[in-house]
Order: sequence, then C-alpha cells, then structure tokens
Amino acid sequence: MMEEQISKLREKYLPVGIVKGREFLLSPEDAIHFLQDLAEMGVVVIGCELWQYVDRSKGWAMELCGAGGWVGDDRYQTITATDAAAFLEYFLVRRPYGDYDLVTFISRDVWINDWFV
Repeated sequence: MMEEQISKLREKYLPVGIVKGREFLLSPEDAIHFLQDLAEMGVVVIGCELWQYVDRSKGWAMELCGAGGWVGDDRYQTITATDAAAFLEYFLVRRPYGDYDLVTFISRDVWINDWFV
C-alpha cells in the first residue's frame, strides 16, 4: 500500500519539485499540498527547511533555516500526522522567517527525500 502511495506522490510532485543533491524541494504552495498528502498517508513530518534562491536563473538556492515544533521534545514521538501537518501548515502560511522560495520536509519515521532522489 505504501509503495503505491509513494508512486502517486512521485507522479504528482516530481514535475513541480526540484531535486538538489539529496533534497527534494517544493514551492511553498506545493509544499502545503504535499504536507496534506503526507498526513493522509500517516507520515509524521516533524520539521521543514526553508530555502531561498540566490540566483534563480542558475537555479542556485541556499538554506535559510530549519524549523520544527518538537526538536528536543518527547512529544514528537506521540504527535499524530494530522497535528504535525497542521502545525507546519500554519508555520508555512504565516512565514515568520520572512520570504522564502522553496521547502523540504523532515519526517519522524521515513526519509522522504529518498522517494524522489
């Protein structure tokens, strides 16, 4: 079942995402939809990394910061996929760290980037 769901995610998001090294990056808008899809699969996303283009014409981007709601907190072991996604969606929409162009996610149980790179 999980392999079939991953295959569908690849079909849906590879055309709109960017692979940089071992990172799979999405626009903020696509990232929110991706986050919702992951929650429906039961994947607990505990954090994200925000990126900004340095030179869009060359595809150069740099990581601005990483963010998560449960770093160093035992709650990340019991948080549900839906609650984790709701927190990160709220974070991505509010943009507390200013403007960013790309997002990648960190999961509790699986290495999401391996599905795409």
